[in-house]
Amino acid sequence: MIDYELYRIFKIVAEEKNITKASEKLSISQPAVTKRIKNLEYLLNVKLFDRSKTGMELTKNGEKLYLLVNEPINDLEKVEAVFLNRNEIRIGSRKLILAKIFTDNIKYNFYKKYNYVNFNIEYLFSNELFEELLNEKIDIVFYVNTGIERENKTIKFIPLGKINDVFIVNKDYFEKMNKTFSKDDIKKETIYVAHPTSMSAKKLQNELNYSEKDKEKIEYVINTVLVEMIKNEDIIGMIPKEYIQNEIDEGTFKILKTDFQISETEIGIYYNKNNKFKELEDFIKIIKEDFKI
Repeated sequence: MIDYELYRIFKIVAEEKNITKASEKLSISQPAVTKRIKNLEYLLNVKLFDRSKTGMELTKNGEKLYLLVNEPINDLEKVEAVFLNRNEIRIGSRKLILAKIFTDNIKYNFYKKYNYVNFNIEYLFSNELFEELLNEKIDIVFYVNTGIERENKTIKFIPLGKINDVFIVNKDYFEKMNKTFSKDDIKKETIYVAHPTSMSAKKLQNELNYSEKDKEKIEYVINTVLVEMIKNEDIIGMIPKEYIQNEIDEGTFKILKTDFQISETEIGIYYNKNNKFKELEDFIKIIKEDFKI
């Protein structure tokens, strides 16, 4: 009789390349994972992994086995998702957008109906988010509208609202400058913004027509660090207003005066049309109702 669980554990270890990470993902102990791998190697009479200080690497026989079992196991998991209740919804997002969409009211309305479902949240960059969504390793993505559904018809986007990028400074620096900035004025300043692939960074460069020389004055720093820098230093940051709304309301930060506006960014939810199950469908329905879509 084929032991499906042995092959499933093998697949996870092969993908994670680490017994500890595989153990966490499988919710079983590390010794149990190791024992199952040894059992499978004994059963097949081959060595599947080379073990080293850096992790677990597939041998040639291991690579061959992975190619044979990967798709069948994925298909079996899809069968379970269709016929059994799903006790987990996997969300991919960025922190700001997650906070904007995944509200307490949505959680409450969902848990009233599905109190057995847990949410597993992964914070990933855009390319990782959509790769995971296409491979059905996450169920739903909260992100900005990238237009990816025009390129891939299996992905569906539902718009929910918009966020606004602003230039911000601390209160004291705002009072020192006391002026309205044009686009040319901004390009003369060093601007701190999130990573180069972020929507904020792209809009800064595109909408202000940055040249290659202008781009040398852009500094990239994660938003959490940027917030602390602005509190303590006389610098200009560009960040979604919604991320620092509390600091604006408290008067800690001031929005820089400009004679132009940065365009709004549409945000919403993405799902893979091939990966629909009852709990996810109702989760999407509750989100749409909450946003009055």
